Amino acid sequence: MNKTTLALASYWRNSLADSELGKGAWGSSEGIDAVSRPDEELKLGLLDDQVTEDFFKSEKHDAPSVEIAVYPIVYRLKTEHGSGKHFAMPKVLAPVVARAVLKRDGTIVPLPKIFVARDVLEPIDRNVFSIGHIDDLDVFLTNSQCPVPSNILCLYDLEEPDYTLDQVIDKSPANLNFIWEQTLGYCSEMLDAVCANRSISDSGYLRSAEWFVRKVGAGESPSRKITSLYDHMRQANPDVPLLDTYASLEISPPAPCLPRQDSFTRHLGHSSDAYPLSNAQRDALNHLLAAKEGDILAVNGPPGTGKTTLLLSVVSSLWVDAAIRGAQPPVIVASSTNNQAVTNIIDAFKRDFAPGEGVFGGRWIPKISSFGMYMSSKAKKTQNGNKYITDEFLHDMESFQFIEEARAFYLESARLAFPELVAPSVQNVVNKLHGLLQAEHEKLIMINQAYQNLEELKLKIQKGLGSNPWDKIDKLDKAHAEAKKRHEFMESAYLSLVTHIGNEPFWFELFDFIPPVSKRRGIKASILIKNILKGIPADKVWENVEELKVLLVQKITSLKEAVDTAGKRARYAQKLMRDVKTAEKILDDKLMALTDEDAPITAPGPQNIHEANTRADTKIRFKLFLLAIHYWEGRWLLEVDGNDDELLDVRGKRAREVVEDRWRRRMMLTPCAVSTFYMLPGELRYLQHQTPGHLFNFIDLLIVDEAGQVLPEVAGASFALAKKALVIGDTKQIEPIWSIPRSVDIGNLIHHGGLPESFIEGDLKYLEGLGKTSSSGNVMTIAQSVSRYHYDEDLPRGMFLYEHRRCYDSIVAFCNALCYKGKLLPMRGQLKSEPDGLPAMAYIDVAGQCKTKASGTRYNYPEANAIALWINDNRESLEAKYQKPINEIVGIVTPFAGQVDTLRSALRKVGVDTVSESAMTVGTIHSLQGAERNVIIFSPTYTKDNDGKFIDASPSMLNVAVSRAKDCFLVVGDMRVLSDKGPKTPRGLLYSFLTRSPENKLG
Repeated sequence: MNKTTLALASYWRNSLADSELGKGAWGSSEGIDAVSRPDEELKLGLLDDQVTEDFFKSEKHDAPSVEIAVYPIVYRLKTEHGSGKHFAMPKVLAPVVARAVLKRDGTIVPLPKIFVARDVLEPIDRNVFSIGHIDDLDVFLTNSQCPVPSNILCLYDLEEPDYTLDQVIDKSPANLNFIWEQTLGYCSEMLDAVCANRSISDSGYLRSAEWFVRKVGAGESPSRKITSLYDHMRQANPDVPLLDTYASLEISPPAPCLPRQDSFTRHLGHSSDAYPLSNAQRDALNHLLAAKEGDILAVNGPPGTGKTTLLLSVVSSLWVDAAIRGAQPPVIVASSTNNQAVTNIIDAFKRDFAPGEGVFGGRWIPKISSFGMYMSSKAKKTQNGNKYITDEFLHDMESFQFIEEARAFYLESARLAFPELVAPSVQNVVNKLHGLLQAEHEKLIMINQAYQNLEELKLKIQKGLGSNPWDKIDKLDKAHAEAKKRHEFMESAYLSLVTHIGNEPFWFELFDFIPPVSKRRGIKASILIKNILKGIPADKVWENVEELKVLLVQKITSLKEAVDTAGKRARYAQKLMRDVKTAEKILDDKLMALTDEDAPITAPGPQNIHEANTRADTKIRFKLFLLAIHYWEGRWLLEVDGNDDELLDVRGKRAREVVEDRWRRRMMLTPCAVSTFYMLPGELRYLQHQTPGHLFNFIDLLIVDEAGQVLPEVAGASFALAKKALVIGDTKQIEPIWSIPRSVDIGNLIHHGGLPESFIEGDLKYLEGLGKTSSSGNVMTIAQSVSRYHYDEDLPRGMFLYEHRRCYDSIVAFCNALCYKGKLLPMRGQLKSEPDGLPAMAYIDVAGQCKTKASGTRYNYPEANAIALWINDNRESLEAKYQKPINEIVGIVTPFAGQVDTLRSALRKVGVDTVSESAMTVGTIHSLQGAERNVIIFSPTYTKDNDGKFIDASPSMLNVAVSRAKDCFLVVGDMRVLSDKGPKTPRGLLYSFLTRSPENKLG
């Protein structure tokens, strides 16, 4: 790692540690992962001896201290008759978190890292309780001085050599008591500033005379595997080019984009036999296949533009390529930030790969239902074991019984495909499949070669003959004829001269040495030649006949050369045209591999090479994919057959070679592994001679999906495990939930060398613009900044997917105007008018009444009730139209967690399921991540008496909400919230789209 990478890795690692302290709300006291202690202890800055001993149990005997998290202020929910009366609210609140160092003698030394837990601050993902907004915390931290001395920051890095606590702070009880007194006062001031005019006590809570403490890093923290990988990197300092690119602070000029045709023979696999790639998808794939180690390719994918299709083609193409080469299967991992995102990917791997038809269709190994392996937590493995292919499932496949069953099934399928094989073995079938793979690949090579030959000829014609070659050939023919005519005329003149000389009296030549005779002969010859060759000056006279003969011979020779040159040019031009015809015929013959009876290429000829590329997706590349499936299935059988005892012995073992071999076997059956970034580092961890390590640079391709939602520190470590990365996302959709306040982030950056202590605002803005910071960054922005290509200069750097196929044109037109500068290409068409049908953009005007809960979130019961009644009234007709339950037809989006609860309550009253796994989706925009519904209802919650500015805070809210709607986007709320704003605001723009037609108003 270079110096910048090392600094940012340390910064990201400790940002993760800080974010781990972002929990301040618990459902019950039993679920609190901290120890409760009485207030008096903290005021003295001392921890109980037994608790101190427990915290040091797992530490080295000479460790002087451990890092702890202190929660100095605790509230518990009031109870009535033994039970809490507010079931949706957390039972325990410990909103303020202070980092501290605990010494072996129980002394607690605070660190200048104190903030309010992120999970109780707006904006919130899915929780329903908050005490304030993160912006208010940031203002307080910026304007207030933390009472903890700044030199205590030295304690933060406990590995610093020759470091003792005595060097930085007076450890006397009196001094420590004073610091804690100031620190606790600072904590109370911070909480008051964040709560503004609201009181937590008014929300149904009682202040409890206790405080919480927990050891930092203890237990199963979500990011433990990531921080462990960061720690390993900082210790081993490996060469990790991809992470160096990820951490780069340089912005290089973009490289020219590659011609689309370059991918013709590199693009080897396709996931569908019906739908080819779009041009933008093909261009993105082309640039990925040309990537070098250390490259990160950003693909900006607005909603509904085929990100999943691209992902599947990437995986299938790399899988086929390795099969053709007879190499090991590529290790491909797709990852994102949360389980919702990765299950969307794994669902696509099960659902969206076409099974194919005929003898090569389907799988030749039983029980394999997906092309993706889901690497999840132990709890998720138990929960999803029957739904997804997990590593446990693949382990079970390596038993003797299953291998026997799989071999028999495989060979029976192979007999149907290859009846000429009398007694096929797995090796014979694999060899046969490999030959077919090479033959299909050869078709692509030959088509491309024929096209390249034709293009070279056309280029020669363009250079030599111009844009109208037949006109040029006609001119060349005429020039040749004219040259021949001049040559023949000159020869005729020479012949006339020779005849003239032959008719002279013999003594003329005999006495030619006498000047008067010679001159007379010359004059007569000159008159003759001037009469034949027009254009010779009248006073021109040759006084020597021989001189004239030599001149004519030279002229004849020169004209003969001109004739030859003109002839060669004419013949070469004609040959070029004949060669083009031949090349066109050869290309047409090669293109026959892509034609069939029901879909011929409409106009055979070289102009259809791009159509050939499109047809190759479904005619050749999909067939290559089917062949590769069975090739890799056979390779897997060859790998495991007869080795079941050995595989059983190494099950669960973590030696490096064992882990690598296990990964390669998995990739033979499931070409892509899917995991969250929290799980991935653990899956590439090995244990060699009791020393843990990670497989740096092992993943051939890391795919990051929904990258705009992924925090830099969460994904960063995994980039050290891969060679290349494809980063897909959209910064105009859902943003991450940042856990680190900006002011805290600045301190972390300075501490780890990301910013100088005397930084200026421009330094910080530059880092934020690169997406690197933990308080505002995301992986998509990072990928854009380091991507080598800039596909569309009007849009962010990287590639861009234009073709939108999800929504009706009038729905996506809003998103196009709001976020994408009109660049999206609507492909679905306009909604066709139906009797009593819903318009694509619709609204119901409900005055409503917006209220604020004690927690600070908003709700509007009349609006929620109106939505529930509309669904109830239209349920029967919608279910009849779409032939599926209402829960799969309608989704409801609102800006506020409080309104989510109100909506669910109203829906339950009309019999709509809001509880089960298949319940109607009702939530904030995060609840519809990667999803779509026929009808999306938006509940703005605000009324005319409220400003409604939260909706305008980021265009992403309305962009995500609207783009989830396939057929109808319906706003139910107070339209004055939208109409009072100008068309340049997101709300005002939405109002203009909703009111374009009187038919859009419902109710």
